[in-house]
Parts: sequence; structure tokens; C-alpha cells
Amino acid sequence: ANNFLQNISGILVDEKKKEQQFIEALTLLIKLFKYGTPETKELIKSQITVPRIESFTLHYDNDISTKALALLKEIEEEKMSDEDKKELKKCEHDMKQIYNDVILKVTEECKKMIAEKQTLKMIKQVMHNAQISKITWAGQYIVYLACYATNTLIDKEAVLSHELEKSGIVDELIYFFNKLPTKEIRSFHIIHLFKFVEACSISERRRLVQIGILNPLNQLLENENEITLKYLSQIALRIISAVGDNSEDGKPNPLREQMNQDGIQGQLLQIFHYQNYKDKEINSIAAITLGFLYKAVLLPSESGSKIIDHLKQKILHYNQFIVESSLDALAQLAECECILHKINNIFINN
Repeated sequence: ANNFLQNISGILVDEKKKEQQFIEALTLLIKLFKYGTPETKELIKSQITVPRIESFTLHYDNDISTKALALLKEIEEEKMSDEDKKELKKCEHDMKQIYNDVILKVTEECKKMIAEKQTLKMIKQVMHNAQISKITWAGQYIVYLACYATNTLIDKEAVLSHELEKSGIVDELIYFFNKLPTKEIRSFHIIHLFKFVEACSISERRRLVQIGILNPLNQLLENENEITLKYLSQIALRIISAVGDNSEDGKPNPLREQMNQDGIQGQLLQIFHYQNYKDKEINSIAAITLGFLYKAVLLPSESGSKIIDHLKQKILHYNQFIVESSLDALAQLAECECILHKINNIFINN
């Protein structure tokens, strides 16, 4: 048994192994720990290093990170009281049941289920309970399942944006991000936050600013995980554009000064200038976001021409979102007369 677990451990510490092997190894460990004898569980804890499993929760592959989270939850559950274990299993069952029910139903059936079972209220309560004390791996796992269940409802178009906003689920998620240390926030949390923001109307996105969505954003944008960074940049873009839409033509975006003070503006500039991303759309989203942020205002002198030139080039991009957003960002910038001259010059000279 020792040799077998050592071999599994060897797979997990070998960076050259293919990602699918990590997924399968973590899946096997979850099942061994969940259904194994006390002796098996002790062997796993002695042979598999927990810090390595924790590092996998930061992996860019969502399947790997969530498998690692599930394994940490199993290990942590062993230390819980019987009452806490019972509550954890109930939360886990309820969230998975929502997902399974939704997958098998058409939109109208989902809406009926939500009304009859008060599904959104249940999800909100589960998220709240997971955050009452110190947020543990088990708590993170439950929040993840709650987000997953909610986003399944969103994907099925069974939940309208105003219903989602009214439910208080988004408030709970923002509270979660503000409470959890930045270094402990994982990509699977950010992906779900992005889906929530995407589902919100423009007015609801403005309200997200009031309930603190910008508070953790500066530190989060330091994340080196490209998938996480891309989603974070898109969250920033949607919030900034929503607030800017409420400003009159020729008037600056009210968030610019705040984001300058918070450091978010500086982070976006760093992201735009960084040239080593494998996913170059990260640079483009940063440029677009800065375009919206600098609505009717001069861009920083050291970056302005580069940002405008980048946006101009992206109107021929294969991704329609990048094309349309680049055009929109240029339109925001064009509300500043000085910038308009720069845009004209760039188009004339190129």
C-alpha cells in the first residue's frame, strides 16, 4: 500500500505529467479517502503531502483545482464533529441535487422548481452558513457548489437577473471575496463571479460597486493565473462600462478617480503592457477596460498612443467581442477632444 501511494504521490509532484493524470490521481485519492478504512485514510495523509494538494487548487485547469478542493474537503471532514459532518453532507447533497434537477429540466420546469422549492433562498443560506466562522476548505467547497448550482440556473435561463440580484446570492459572494484572504481565492470562484456579473443588468452591475465588488479587485489583479486574470479583467470591464453608461457624453467615468486611488488603474496598465501572456486577449481586454475608464479624459501620456493603437488594430480581430468592445472603447475615448485628434492621427498614419 505504501509503494502504491508513493507512486500516486510521485505522479502529483511530477510537473511533467499530463494534466489528465493529475485529474485521475486526485479522483482516485478522493474515492480512497471517502470510502476507505481508517487505516487507508491515515496512509493517504502520511504519504500525500497536503501542501501539494493545496497548490493544485491554484492550478489553471478548473478540473484539477476543483478535484484538489474536493480532496481537501474530505481530509478536513475527518476532523469535524458529527453534527458538522451532517450539516456539510446536507449542504453538499442539496447543492448537487439542484444541479442534477436543473440539468434534466427545460427552462419553464426549472422556473417552477425554483418557485416551489425556494431554490435561490436555499442557495443563499448555504453560502451564508459556509462563511459564519473562519472559511475552511470545506466552506470553500460548499460555496463552489452553491455557485455552480446557481450558474446552472443562469445557463438554463431559469433565473432572471433581477431575481438573482434580489435573492442576495451576489451579496453573499461579494462578502465571501471580501472575507477570504486574496491568496486563497481560486480560479473557480472567479469564474462563477464573472458569470454572476455577466447575468446582471447594467443597473445591477452599478449596485455591485455599492456592495463592495471593487474592494478585493486590486489585489486579485496581481494573480498570475491567466484564466483567472482574464475573467477578472472582464469583470472590471463590465463594472466600469456599466458605471460609465450612466454618465453624460463628454463627462468622465466616475470610477476613474476611485480606481486610480485603489491601484486598479495601475494594475490594468501593467496588464496591458505585459508581453508574456500566452493568451494575448488579456492585453486587449485591459486596453478596452482602460478605454472605458478614461471616458472623455486624456489617457496617461506614456501609454495613451499605445492603447489607442492597440484598440485600432483590434477592430479586425477574429473575436467579435474584442472587435465590438474595441470600437466602443474608442468611442468612449473620443469624447475627449485631445484624444479624438490622436485617434484621427493614428487612423490617418496607419
